[in-house]
Amino acid sequence: MIVEGSNEIVTITTTGVNSDNNSFPVTIVYESMKSKNVINGNVTEKENPITGLIVEGFYSPETKLKIDTIISSNIDDNIRYVLKSTIESTQQLVSFPTGPMKIGDIFEQSLPMTIPIAGMKPAKIVINMTYKLTDISEKNATFDILQTVQLDMSIEQTNLEASGSGTGIIIYDIRNNYITKNDTDLLIDMVMNMDGLMLRAKMKSITSQSVEIEMPTVNKR
Repeated sequence: MIVEGSNEIVTITTTGVNSDNNSFPVTIVYESMKSKNVINGNVTEKENPITGLIVEGFYSPETKLKIDTIISSNIDDNIRYVLKSTIESTQQLVSFPTGPMKIGDIFEQSLPMTIPIAGMKPAKIVINMTYKLTDISEKNATFDILQTVQLDMSIEQTNLEASGSGTGIIIYDIRNNYITKNDTDLLIDMVMNMDGLMLRAKMKSITSQSVEIEMPTVNKR
């Protein structure tokens, strides 16, 4: 079975003021999410139930998103649980080095992810990301991304095998300390043992995200 998927997502993210411990509140509104899936050559496109979903939480000092509330009338508690884990992992901010970088420098980061599987417990994988600085200007820094996939070895998953690789690019707005472009292409190969029946799935994930930063308007009196 060969599975390819892509999502077109429009979100609005609003952040609040830093607290004393350097965490800050965040609200993410999923204005639109359109999904395209190709399963063995058959194409389906639809509006995802996540459209209209509102996430409320905060970013910790370690730049990890912690979700307090998910607001949506289109999902049940099981999907809500999986979404919480998935969004927390995919919305984790990139931990850039604190010191200066030059062209060609690299840094690494690991991203845990949960993949729902019908009839089985969700698969837990780790995506290892290597970022390489390829261009820098007064405004932006551009990084190439290399990705590798492996099973999360911190838990027992004897009925699963997972591997994969991918590439990508991010553009970091230096002045506003935020990623304004994030394009990735990831292929995941999984082998699942379902009661003695071996199933193999290839999942291709294409992500393209652009962010426009709007500064709040200050009313002058």
